[in-house]
Amino acid sequence: MNLEIWKKETTRKSTVTVSVFNSVISHSSIKVTVIKDIGNPVEFIVPFGNTLSTTVDDGKIVIVSQESVGSTEGKYCLEVCFAVSC
Repeated sequence: MNLEIWKKETTRKSTVTVSVFNSVISHSSIKVTVIKDIGNPVEFIVPFGNTLSTTVDDGKIVIVSQESVGSTEGKYCLEVCFAVSC
């Protein structure tokens, strides 16, 4: 199952930092995919009992998904920054 946790709804350039915690009671790793406006998506796997983070320029969509069958429990934190020009 894929869960879209954020989608950019503006034309401004963005920098997205996503941190994902996968609980020790999970039975599956969590796959994180950050789709960019231009270029290849950024993907990483969070094993149970771990937290991983990444920062991506021009992030457009953030998706989390379960890697295998079984229960998965975790938390995520997003920081989204937009460029401002004066």
